Amino acid sequence: MINNENKWRVSKSGYSIRTGLGDENKIIAIFNGQFSAENPEIFEQWLVNAELICDLYNNNSLQNTIETAIAFDVIKKAMIKDNPSKEGSYAHSWHCNIAMMCYDSIREATEEIPHEQALLIGNEAARRFMKLCFDVETNK
Repeated sequence: MINNENKWRVSKSGYSIRTGLGDENKIIAIFNGQFSAENPEIFEQWLVNAELICDLYNNNSLQNTIETAIAFDVIKKAMIKDNPSKEGSYAHSWHCNIAMMCYDSIREATEEIPHEQALLIGNEAARRFMKLCFDVETNK
C-alpha cells in the first residue's frame, strides 16, 4: 500500500488510478471498458498498464516526460506566435544557432565541403529540426 498522498496507485477494485489517501484521493484515470468473462484479457491488460503508469509516475519518469512535453509546447506556441518565417523572430534565432553549430561541425570535420555547401547543409538540418520539434517552417 502506498502511504504517500503524492504518489499514484491502482485502486483496490482495480478500476481506477488514484492519488491521495482515504477520502482525499483524486481519480487520475478510470477503466472505461467492460469486464466480461469471455474477454478477461482486456481488464488484465488495463491492470498491467495501470501498474506501469503508476510506477513510471512514482519514479518521476512519467512526470519528467509530461514536464518536457509541456515545455516543448510552450516553446512551440511562442515560436508560432512570433511569426517563425520572419527574420529576427524567436524561431529564426533558434534556426540560425542550430544551422551555425552544424556548419561549424562540418567545417571542423573536413575541408572538402566548400563554405556554401556547408551553409546549405546547416540550414537544411536546422529547417528539419525546427519542423520536427516545433512544427514551424523556418528559412536561412
